Order: sequence, then structure tokens, then C-alpha cells
Amino acid sequence: MIFDHISQYLGQKIKALRYHFLKLRLALLGQGTYQIQGFTEIEQWGQQQAVNQRIAQWQTLVTESGNTYKYKVDPGAGKPGFRLIRESQRSLYLGNNAGIFSHKGIVYHQHQGAIVAETLEDWETDHFYSVEFTKIRYDAEILLEGLSFSLCSLGSQDNYCHFLLDSLPKLYLARNLISEIDQLLISGPATKYQQKILDFLDLNIPRVWLDSGDQYRCQQLLFTTRLNNTLHACPWAVEASRNLLLSRYLGKAHQPPHKTIFASRKSAQKRRTNLEEKVLELFPEAEVIDFATLSIEETIQVCQSCETFVGFHGAAFANLIFCQPGTKVIEFQIENTLHNHQYYFFPLTQQLKMPHHIHIFPQNISPDQEISLLKQAVHHSYLNVSSYAESQSPVHELT
Repeated sequence: MIFDHISQYLGQKIKALRYHFLKLRLALLGQGTYQIQGFTEIEQWGQQQAVNQRIAQWQTLVTESGNTYKYKVDPGAGKPGFRLIRESQRSLYLGNNAGIFSHKGIVYHQHQGAIVAETLEDWETDHFYSVEFTKIRYDAEILLEGLSFSLCSLGSQDNYCHFLLDSLPKLYLARNLISEIDQLLISGPATKYQQKILDFLDLNIPRVWLDSGDQYRCQQLLFTTRLNNTLHACPWAVEASRNLLLSRYLGKAHQPPHKTIFASRKSAQKRRTNLEEKVLELFPEAEVIDFATLSIEETIQVCQSCETFVGFHGAAFANLIFCQPGTKVIEFQIENTLHNHQYYFFPLTQQLKMPHHIHIFPQNISPDQEISLLKQAVHHSYLNVSSYAESQSPVHELT
């Protein structure tokens, strides 16, 4: 456990040092072959400079404005109060002869030497300090004919939650054009959860998986802005994924919510904890679910029957989008292991009117403290979700 924390800490420091080094290099040497530009600038340049339609057709197909929402943070998370979540403008773009690079889905215009700013992604970092695009090469492109659509998004290559709430909403924004798409471009390498979700949607479209250094030139490319501009999933993205997936399930016979579900992390690659089995002993009525082993239809079926959703923080909590409004949520966390992620699911649960309580365990619990702390945590959590069921405010749109 201590070794894991040390490794995680050193990894973050090395990543930060590398980022600052590359940022310094950009400041001293410039951006190199490509310059970062907003899509509107690239679109206008194409209209002014193009001799033929092939270059000119960089255009905005769909634009929707985002809203600003206020949500309340549970006092159990340590910092009670209200937070704001601002949705970014949502746009769907078409680029002819467009380049795309890496699993992050960075789009570029080779004729103009421009990187599309709206496709540069790095959590909580100004995209004008992005350095990933400096690895783009002229001689490494593979041509994709026809119409390609990019589902690439940050984190979706190795995190179920980000694929569900960052990549899938792109499909919803382009839902009227899906029948015209020749291939999907997806953050890779391919994972079981990505395949399961796309199969459930009956998307029988060829899939191209983009790894960190992959580079393609698309005869035509559909791509979107970043639909979540913070670590949180915005209300629009949550509803988009729910509409895509639940519309294929609802209408089938299902029972009213009646189960307590415990989302197991035993098969998780990180943040596993030896507290899970001991917490489970205090939920004798709970059905233990490893969501990684279920199909999407089975996942929805389990969640639709869920009255209380319990577990340690992780991507499995994204499955709350399949639960019915009013589902009680008890989330356990380990102190100092989540950094800025501890509030990630609060906007989602309040949007769906789900009473949600967090209990944070100390990082190191002595055997003498363990049982009493666990019992107190479970008792306190049940009391809180019961009281919040009546008093918790949903996410409010600000005008």
C-alpha cells in the first residue's frame, strides 16, 4: 500500500516536471510547424484562401450553447458548500482532408499548419500550453477514405467512466449523421468496456483505434468540441448518455427498486483497498456486483433494481446514470488518494435527485480503530442519505 502511494506520487512529480520542461521549450522555441488556432479562424481561412471546395469545406454543422449549474457538496466530503459547473459550447465540425493524432484526438489542418484548439485536451490546463501536438509528423499519416467520426476523448482509453460520459455524448450530438459514417475513431487500444457499449448500441461501423502515437489523415472528419470542460460530467453529457443507452432498454419489464448493490473494486487496476471486505460485512443485505463482468444490458438491469448503491469511489459509480431517480448513494473514499476527484459524482447524483453521502476513511487505520470506525461510517452514511432524501437540492440552472 505504501509502495503504491510512493509510486503514484513520484509518477505525478515526473509528469509535472516533463510538462514544465516542454512548456519552457515552447516558450523559447515557439510552437514549431503547427500553430494553435480556434476552429472559426481555420474555417474563415479556408473560405478566403481555397481555390477548390476540397479545402474550403471546414465548417460548423451544429452549435449549442451550454448552461451554468449550481450543485451542493455533501459535508461528508470535508468541504461543504456549493460549487458551479459551467458547460462549454457544444459544436460538431466537419473537416475535409483533416489530420487526427493520438488517443486524445487532436485534429489539425495540414494546409494551414493549424491545430484545432477545441480538440486539445488536458485536465485543468490551458490548452494553449498543450505540448502533445509537437509530436505530429508529416510522414506518418495513414489515409482513411470516406467519412470518419472521432469519439476520442481524454481518459476514455483506459477509464470506463470517461468513455461513458465524455465519448458517448459525441455520438448523441451527431445522432442525425450516424448512418453516413464510414468508420469510428476511438481512443485505444481497444478495451472490453468500449466494445460492449458500442455493440449494445448496434453500431456496426468499422472501428479504428488510436493509440498515443497514431496519426491519420481523413478524407472527411466529423469531430466535436470538448463536451466536458472540467473533471465533472456536465448535465447535458449525462442526459446524452442516458438517452442513448436507456432508450434501448426501457420499456422492458423490470421490478421497482428494492436492492442494495455494493460495487466491488476487486478487479480494478488501481485504488484497491483491503477495507472492502470489512465494509461488506456491515452490509449483509448487499448484492456484490463486479460491473466489469456484466454486459451493458445486465448492468442496466441491476441498476434499475437498485434502491441503495454502495461502494468505494471508482468508475463503477458512472453506472448511476442507469439507476432510477431517488436511488440512495453511499460512497466511501480513502483520505488523500483522489486529489481533485472527490466531488466527481456529485453533479450527476444531484441532477438525478439521488441522496448522496461520502465518508472518507483515514489513510492508515489501526486494527483497534478499524471496526468501530467502519460501524460509525456505515451508521452515519445511512442516517445522512435518509435525511438528504427529503432535503437535498437538485442541480440548479443559473440564469
